Amino acid sequence: MLKKILLIIIALLGIYLILCLAGPKKTNVSASYSYSCSPEMLYDQIGDFKNWPNWSKWMKEDPGMKLTWGPTTSGKGATYSWESEKSGSGSMLFNEVVPNKMIKSELTFKDWDATSDVVMEIKQNGNKTDIIWTMQDRKDFPFIIRGLMFIMNMNGSIKKDFDKGLKNLDEYIQSGKAGVTMNGYLIKSSKFEAKNYLGKRSMVAFKDISKYFETHLPKIGELAKQDIIGPPSGLFWDWNMQTQMTDMAAAMPVSNSQISNPDYQIISIPSMNEYTIDYYGAYDKTQMAYAALDSLIKQKGIDHPEQVVEEYLTDPGMEKDTSKWLTKIHYLVK
Repeated sequence: MLKKILLIIIALLGIYLILCLAGPKKTNVSASYSYSCSPEMLYDQIGDFKNWPNWSKWMKEDPGMKLTWGPTTSGKGATYSWESEKSGSGSMLFNEVVPNKMIKSELTFKDWDATSDVVMEIKQNGNKTDIIWTMQDRKDFPFIIRGLMFIMNMNGSIKKDFDKGLKNLDEYIQSGKAGVTMNGYLIKSSKFEAKNYLGKRSMVAFKDISKYFETHLPKIGELAKQDIIGPPSGLFWDWNMQTQMTDMAAAMPVSNSQISNPDYQIISIPSMNEYTIDYYGAYDKTQMAYAALDSLIKQKGIDHPEQVVEEYLTDPGMEKDTSKWLTKIHYLVK
């Protein structure tokens, strides 16, 4: 009897060793999906970790997952981490980003002490836009683990999860919650949170706007210092094409509404509904982005925004390529 048991064990070990020979050396998965939307809309969802709960298969199916956002959640250097009884723990880093085209990431599984390279490519395909999502481990599995990976069909399981996530993304976009595209720009609707700004408000000629910012933003920064809670901004109340003048303020959002100075005032902007565009390009070439916002609000039966806020999220001193300058344009409406 003992001999038979030993033979069975040896046979099972032999079978398992054969499975180890046949099993995958590492995770190597690729999945793709075609969408009826713009590259900008897709990039908005995959390019900001805070949008991943909208479609991620793992996040949507694991309500107990604890997510922790990094200091920035979009663009190069963006990070987030997770902890979950179901999915273990780990983190993800965007280490190379080409807006609307490609994101390369580093995915670390803390429990497995493993790191994978993940790439999400966005490609125009006629009137469709494709996403190609790939993942490959940096290190091979230990030989003795490969049989288990074969039995679990690890690559097939991960591909199934990728496919589900990409389908979830399509369903979310088709629901309209991801925004709309006008003139090639992705416009999103949301709620503008009330803010206090320290700023200088004046009537300024269009041709003098850049000089106005250059004059006042450094002084505002020096006065506000540690109370600054957001990017340098432009606040606009009126934009008169006939007189070529605008009622505007150079400003920075602050946490302290008691800052006092004869030249700079606290400007309070209340909470309102808003439509926003992430505009990439030089500051003097925003006309098409504004035209897209104007077209949308007219479709909504709105004559004009109550307030326009521009947030300047890229430091021109650090980034010389104007095509990478990001300005977030907010149309605040009733």
